[in-house]
Amino acid sequence: MPLSKRTLNKFREHLVSWTLGRIGDEFSAVEIKPDREYDPPLSGERRRFVEQHYISLNLGNSSDERKLLSFFENILLETAPDPIDDLVKFLERDGYRYENDHILQVVHDFDSLSDIAHILDASHLRQHILRIRAAVENDPSLAIGASKELIETCCKTILNEREVSFSSSSDLPQLTKAVFRELSLDSSDISDAAKGAGTVKRTLSNLASVVRGITELRNLYGSGHGRDGRWRGVKPRHAQLAVGAASTLANFLMQTHLENKEQEKIEELRLDELSGR
Repeated sequence: MPLSKRTLNKFREHLVSWTLGRIGDEFSAVEIKPDREYDPPLSGERRRFVEQHYISLNLGNSSDERKLLSFFENILLETAPDPIDDLVKFLERDGYRYENDHILQVVHDFDSLSDIAHILDASHLRQHILRIRAAVENDPSLAIGASKELIETCCKTILNEREVSFSSSSDLPQLTKAVFRELSLDSSDISDAAKGAGTVKRTLSNLASVVRGITELRNLYGSGHGRDGRWRGVKPRHAQLAVGAASTLANFLMQTHLENKEQEKIEELRLDELSGR
């Protein structure tokens, strides 16, 4: 996710109070070199010096963006609490969070999923979320492997909550099939006479395709497999694809599970009232 110009400017202005040597050392620490040929239309030697480093980066490139985020992390580590809060606000507007001294991309579905994990007291689910958040940029293969495990954990949590038995050897497609059936998300549950039946069935079928896709990505690129010594890993953008799909699916399943539980409680109360009359 690209950093906005306003965030770059905010950090640049924060560095105006630093010495040129200190600014240069921090950029050098993350292997960012200045473009000395660039003459930015700014007042102040420090501002121009920072811009010469910025201009040398291609922020559409995940490697360059990670370097700049590492630079910002180091700046935040050396900054007092009040200015940190102000700087972090700009990062949050760009879709990042500052957590445990690291700047991490926010996956919005994870926020809802974390809330659900808290409601269900599913600590293992929360651990998966924390692991994925930390790995997307620094260890994409781990993030892809953990994405598959995230869906497995969600499925097992739902099935256990609904007291549905399953084999310990069940793979991800088997687990999701059982969850889809339990939550009435199987396309065969949709009557052909229902409004938009074809669209609904295709959408539910696509959910199963997401599961297959994540499984295949994990088998191809994820952690958990021995690799040939010449094997090349994946980039953060590949991890973001898997993480985004997994978090969206997991969140949808958990939300559906909670809504169904609530509806079942309402139905039980209604039946109790009827039986008591």
